[in-house]
Amino acid sequence: MASSGSYQYLYERLGDKRFQQLCAALVLDRYPNVSVFPVGEKDGGRDMVSGTGENRTILQVKWSGNRAKKSASWLKSAVNGEAANIKRLVAEGCKQYVLMTNVEGSAAPGSGTRDQIEKVLDDLGKQYGIPMSCVWAADLDAWVTNSPWEIRATYLEMLAGSDLLLALLDAKSLEERERRERDILVTFVATHWDRDKRVKFRQVDLASDLLTDLFVDVTAHRARSPRNTTLPSIDIGGLAHHLLDPAAPPLALIEGVPGQGKSTIAQYVCQVHRAGFIGRDQLADRKESLPADEAAELRVAIRIDLADYAEWIGGHDPYASTDSAKKPRQRTKIGLERFLVAHFEHAAPGHELGVDDVRAILDRFPTQVFLDGLDEVASASLRETVVREIDEFTSRWAQARPGNMRIVVTTRPNASGLAEPAPDIFERLVLQPLSEATKKRYLRRWAAAQHIDGSDRRTLERVFGERTAAPHVAQLAANPMQLTILLHLIRTKGESLPTARTSLYRSYMDLFLERESTKSKTVLDNRPDLEEATSFIGWLMQALTEVDASSTRLPAQRIVREIRMYLAGVEKTNSPVQDLFDAMRDRVWVLTSKQSGTYEFDVQSIREFFAARFLYEFAEGDEQGYEPEAALVELLPRAYWANTARFLGGHFQRREVPSLAEAIEERFKDLTGARQLRTTVWSLLCDGIFTERTASQRRVAELFADDLSVRFLAPEVSEGGSLPELPADFGGRDLAGRLREAITRDVGSPLTRARATVAAAVGDPGDFNIWWSSEVGKSVGTDREAQWLAVGRPLASGQGLPRTTVEALRLDSAAAARGALESGVSPADGTHQAQRLLAWTLDGHCSDVAPKGTSEAADLLRVVAPHVLLAMASDQSAAGPLNLGGHHVPGVSQSHRTAALKRLAERHGSDLVQSSLRIKKGESGTTSRWVNTARALTDVYGRPTWLATEIAAVAAALPEAKVRTGGNRTKDAPCFGSDMDYGQWLPAIRVNRGRRGWWTEQLTCCTEPHAKATWVIGLLVAGDEAVISALLDTIAHSARDLPAEYLEALVASSSRIAASGIARAVTLTNIPDETDPVVRLLLAHYAKDPAPVLGEDPEVIRRIARFPVGGWPAARLAADLTASAPTAESLALVEEFGVGPTEPLAIHFDLPRDSAEHVLANPARYTTPWLAAADRSLYNGVYDRPLKTHADTNWGI
Repeated sequence: MASSGSYQYLYERLGDKRFQQLCAALVLDRYPNVSVFPVGEKDGGRDMVSGTGENRTILQVKWSGNRAKKSASWLKSAVNGEAANIKRLVAEGCKQYVLMTNVEGSAAPGSGTRDQIEKVLDDLGKQYGIPMSCVWAADLDAWVTNSPWEIRATYLEMLAGSDLLLALLDAKSLEERERRERDILVTFVATHWDRDKRVKFRQVDLASDLLTDLFVDVTAHRARSPRNTTLPSIDIGGLAHHLLDPAAPPLALIEGVPGQGKSTIAQYVCQVHRAGFIGRDQLADRKESLPADEAAELRVAIRIDLADYAEWIGGHDPYASTDSAKKPRQRTKIGLERFLVAHFEHAAPGHELGVDDVRAILDRFPTQVFLDGLDEVASASLRETVVREIDEFTSRWAQARPGNMRIVVTTRPNASGLAEPAPDIFERLVLQPLSEATKKRYLRRWAAAQHIDGSDRRTLERVFGERTAAPHVAQLAANPMQLTILLHLIRTKGESLPTARTSLYRSYMDLFLERESTKSKTVLDNRPDLEEATSFIGWLMQALTEVDASSTRLPAQRIVREIRMYLAGVEKTNSPVQDLFDAMRDRVWVLTSKQSGTYEFDVQSIREFFAARFLYEFAEGDEQGYEPEAALVELLPRAYWANTARFLGGHFQRREVPSLAEAIEERFKDLTGARQLRTTVWSLLCDGIFTERTASQRRVAELFADDLSVRFLAPEVSEGGSLPELPADFGGRDLAGRLREAITRDVGSPLTRARATVAAAVGDPGDFNIWWSSEVGKSVGTDREAQWLAVGRPLASGQGLPRTTVEALRLDSAAAARGALESGVSPADGTHQAQRLLAWTLDGHCSDVAPKGTSEAADLLRVVAPHVLLAMASDQSAAGPLNLGGHHVPGVSQSHRTAALKRLAERHGSDLVQSSLRIKKGESGTTSRWVNTARALTDVYGRPTWLATEIAAVAAALPEAKVRTGGNRTKDAPCFGSDMDYGQWLPAIRVNRGRRGWWTEQLTCCTEPHAKATWVIGLLVAGDEAVISALLDTIAHSARDLPAEYLEALVASSSRIAASGIARAVTLTNIPDETDPVVRLLLAHYAKDPAPVLGEDPEVIRRIARFPVGGWPAARLAADLTASAPTAESLALVEEFGVGPTEPLAIHFDLPRDSAEHVLANPARYTTPWLAAADRSLYNGVYDRPLKTHADTNWGI
């Protein structure tokens, strides 16, 4: 396991003498007849000698304190320093001289330092008349790994990762430093094993609250892959198992709604690692309950509550037993390593640690770090600080030391543009609702923990099944915490169950109170005051935490004082305050003490429930007046208060719903906080708070048909999105109908794709498909055919399109072909429609489509779409860069790919395409796979196609130093033209990349569009900078001669290859002012700095924006211009790109208020990142101020 840098063993820590001893031990273990000379004495240039007489081999050890910075010159100097000894040894008959060193050079063929040093050794060998060789650090790594454990355990200081952990845990005698490290880690892990072995959520009369008894693994959707990976966007069944897989990405952001089990996952994965550290047998002997999973690798698990870290940044000590009387001062040195000092010291008392101790632990030991609860950092500015520190910590440890540290951050969904860890390196995993199978599995585990069996368990299962047959109750049960509450209520109340979220929580808290009223006279006599005081403390701690992170927990004296002051304010001076606090703590269990002397709500959702109850039921304002309705409207756009707003909305009575709907409708007109507002109101709809007033529910649901709502909703309601599912009966049917009406009115609108996505997600699929099929039938053969075909994409509705309609389709445009493929239209093989789809695909116009259905074109894309061949060409993933370039990379399962290959083979009577994709003997490290695939497509379809050309161009873009030229070829076949052979084309353009005359000569053979486009793409991906610069006019003429469809395909292919990152970057200067915009765009794809290539003329950007795909360099330039000077003119340039393929380009800067309002008022003209940036710009400075400030000023509570 790597540690410092990426080194497996830390030889630098041994020093020269210990390193020499290690080398001697390794040699003696591997070879007989070796003599070892004493360390530190004069040995005449012989650290070791193998053999006798005139057949001796001399082994000399050379140690470096910094292996990364030493070079051939260092080793040459070291050898020459032994010149006299070497000459003497040669004269005595020595036959070989071997150097052993911890130096490691780079391995690049020809240019790496390792090859350089080998050449130096060859020269030195000739100079001294003896063969010389070297045992490098990498060789030593292999020797050490295969050596007896006793050798490694003798040199603990060089070990890192799992080896070091095993050595520390097993060693009988240790040096003082190692003994101290072991004691710290053993105590730390044992402490957190005990702390995390119980579930956080306290449950009534639970016989067992052990995490391992109740845990069930959950599903997450991979919504975003980190860069340099080829992971599809799919559901991951078994998130804990995924996080424990060493092959999973080391950095993950887990996103889940309240109560969905984010912290439980963190606890469980950490406990799995701790069980491996402590020893499962040892734990079993202690009768401990063990997690079902086992870790494949040994890691130190570190789980940090980010609320504690935020509190520490503010100058507090989250682990102190009491608050300091001194006013806390904001810390200036706030790196996570410094916080970990306090974290370790608290869990390993008796050890005084410093930052260097923590760094040494992180450096030497493999770790699993969970940073839990980013959403609990309430202040937006403090959250930015925390995220910045997370990113820097990640860079220092997880990225700089690959494999040594794994980091997982958990948070709630973020609709307000709040800071999150670097999206390009963290895998984003969105927790999904519990499946029916998982619900049943949890029910059984919960029943076992409650000692419910036999007929009682069968009754529980029956009632649960009957009640969750209703969609809205099933949705409640899809959340682990809410499922737990439902099961408790079924057990105690039978079939009399609440059907809404807020009433569910209230019934559960009532269950506590009813039980304790029979046991405690204090609870019985003071129940109303106890409920009010608890609600007030929930509000107070929720509000104060937004102001000061330390307020998530409060000292007992402070809580008692606050209750006394509050009750006095509402004239309840006779209430026994201390008794009420004791009841909260000891009887009702809403408050718990995790640090001596301080108390907090066990679960954040419970605190939020009580805060909402206070605002609805108990809060009273001063003379300014206070109304719960106004409070809810104020909470709606505030990210921190979103869950409280949901609970508050659930308190409103039937008679209050119409007025609430009216207030929400009025608030929708304000653009400030628009995204979070819509996210929270959507959740209110899903919670069913409007269901008892049909007109009000319809009124609120149809608010989401407005342009801005549709744009914000569409990415979130698609598969794996973070928004809850809106049932048809809760307004989904109304919203879907309104959106279908809008599409029908203007199917050519840039909002149609988003409208269709939302309509398909919230409405009845049958209604959607019937409507769509009817509209497609009306559009057949018209200009609207392509637009209506694309509308069927969300549900792949084309798979059910009547055959008569399919056979009437004209499919006379690339857009129509893309729409048909995306919606799953599958015409019969051999029909005109099948041939049209195939032609558009082969001509390169459907390469970014996510194919549905079983047409030949769809199967071809599953197998040889350019992104598939680009992924094969890249050492890293092409998916992330391609997406940023506006090229969609659909996930295709291996089973779908295999089925597609089978159908293709059956269609053509051979597996030629499949065979070409395989790497055969002798083809590894060559371009054979790409060349042969391009040739196979030509053979199968009888002509060179643009799809084949792009595949061959992928190979041409690869560096010859890494990928040699290979592939089959036809002798004497031409490089260009209708009879071209890709096996001739590729080696020719590689060999002639720097010969201007050859490129000019070949162009004379290119008389038709395909050949001209092939000439241009070849020059772009493989030509030398000087040749490209010299032929700018020729490129322009060739591009200008191309029909529009060929030019679009050329630009798209160039964009894909450049965006993937496999092609070399070029530096192009002095581009003539008259250079055509298309040529500028093609050059900008490959330019190290696209700005000088594109120039400063706004008309160039406008011309480029007309291309359906590939304009990302110009879109980035327009964004940069707006960032530096946000004017109406710069925004107009951004608008030119619309909502098309530049959608993935992130916008990281804020806009002036007028610009932000303009963007949000015109959502059909801007991409989602621009809308998010505008929303964030308006949000900041308004809703980043704490609600407590607003409440004090405007509500008087």
